[in-house]
Amino acid sequence: KGIAKFSNMINVDLVLDVLACLKRLMQSPEGKNSKNKLSLKSMFLSMIAVFETLRAHRGSLEFDVSDYYRTLYSHIHQLGNPNEEHCVKLGLECLSLLLEKSASSSKNRVLAFVKKMFQVSLLVPPYAAIGLLHLICRLRTHLSSIEDMLDVEDVVAGSLSLQLAEEQDDPDVVDASNTTAWESVLLTKSYHPYLRHYAHDCVFKGKLPALLARVRPSELTSRYDSSGGGFNPPLRLSGDNKKELRRRDVLRKIKFQSLRVDDKKNATR
Repeated sequence: KGIAKFSNMINVDLVLDVLACLKRLMQSPEGKNSKNKLSLKSMFLSMIAVFETLRAHRGSLEFDVSDYYRTLYSHIHQLGNPNEEHCVKLGLECLSLLLEKSASSSKNRVLAFVKKMFQVSLLVPPYAAIGLLHLICRLRTHLSSIEDMLDVEDVVAGSLSLQLAEEQDDPDVVDASNTTAWESVLLTKSYHPYLRHYAHDCVFKGKLPALLARVRPSELTSRYDSSGGGFNPPLRLSGDNKKELRRRDVLRKIKFQSLRVDDKKNATR
C-alpha cells in the first residue's frame, strides 16, 4: 500500500529494481507447504503497486507487463474460494486498474479476462458477481467485441473456446474472441433479485444508467455487500406480497394450534 501510494516519489533509477522485487514476490513457489508463498491479498496489493508505479513514471521507461497479466489471470479463480471472500473488493480494484486504466491492455487480453470474470461470477457471492458484471459493462463501452460474447446462440464456437480457455493460463494465447458468455444466462436466473435484474437489464439489454456507470465496481460491491446475512439493501415487498405473507402467517398459526390440540389429546390418552 505504501509503494502504491508514494510511487510518484520513487527515483527513476530505482523503479526497475522495485518492480523486479515485486515480480519475484508474486512468482513465489506454489503449494500449501511453501513458506514463501504469497497470499492472494498480498498478490493483489503487489499488482496494484506495480501498475501505480508504472502510471506514475509513464513515459520515463519501457517495461514489459505481460508476466503480471499472466500472474493475475492465473489467480482470479481463487476469488471463488470462500476463504478468500475478503479479497473480492481488492481484486476488483486490481482488475479495474489493469484493464480500464492501463494502456497496455490489448483487445484479446481484455476479452480473455472478461471470459474469466464471467466464469468466476458463478463462484463468488451475488454482491461480488454484481461488481464483476459492472466492470464488464464498463469495459464494454470501450470494447464493442464484448457484445459478440453475449451472443449465446453460438454454442459450438463457444464450447471450443471454453475448452481452450480452461487449458491456458496466458490471456494473450487464449482465443477469447470466439467464445460465448453462456454464464450470463445462468446469472439472469439467479435467486438474488439484484443480481438477476442487473444481469438482465445491464448486461443483456445494455441499459446501464449514466449515474451507475460512474460508480466503481468495488464501490458497487460494497453497496450490495450481504456478507452479514439477508439482502443489502433490504427487499421492498409490494402490497400483494405483503398480503400473501400475512396469509401464510395465519395458516402457519392455525397449523401450529392444531398440532398443539393433537398433542393434548394424545397426552390425555
